[in-house]
Amino acid sequence: EMANVWLNGTKIWTEYTPTANTYTSNTTEQLDDRLSQITIEIAGAGGGGCGGDSNAPSGAAGATTYVYVKQSNGTVRTTFSAAGGAGGSGQTGSTTGGTGTGFGNQGDIGNAASDDTSHSGGAGSTHVAEPASRPSGSPGGTASGGGGNGAGNTNQGGGGNGGGAGSYYSTTYTIVDVTDYLDIVTGAGGAGGDPYSNTPGDNGTGGAGGGGVVRTLGIV
Repeated sequence: EMANVWLNGTKIWTEYTPTANTYTSNTTEQLDDRLSQITIEIAGAGGGGCGGDSNAPSGAAGATTYVYVKQSNGTVRTTFSAAGGAGGSGQTGSTTGGTGTGFGNQGDIGNAASDDTSHSGGAGSTHVAEPASRPSGSPGGTASGGGGNGAGNTNQGGGGNGGGAGSYYSTTYTIVDVTDYLDIVTGAGGAGGDPYSNTPGDNGTGGAGGGGVVRTLGIV
């Protein structure tokens, strides 16, 4: 009976407790008509790790994550974004690949406060003597960089460096029209760099970066 209270045309009470929503894939969110603002947190995708010899290609950069505020007819009202992390490049100086950069849990976006592992950077692969089985660097957790690939042998310039974490952006958006909606496009993680060659001892690709993530929380 006291769900909504108005005084002289102004709502002074709403029985509503917003809950946070976390998105790791493309989706839409309809704005609740009880909200006045919405907090939006965005993380770009992580970059891929580098391959593991002196001529190995760098990992690819992670893609940008976007949140579009759109009118009911699909027209974009405003856009928010966070860029992806850089792909890993260069060598670690040892035969083990470098660890990807962890995202850092700003606002615990995308995971519970007690769970740091979902934002950890991927581990670099370890050198395996020839003939090698070509293990790859491990993938990064959400928004984190992939691990670098281990070097095939000691004269190949060392293992590849890990990829970088995606960037972070946060805003509190004042809702213009409750018929608007959010169009969420989460960036894909960067691919790991290929090995320079497939001869025995060249151990495979760098790890892929983790995908982007978006977290929203309404404000009454």
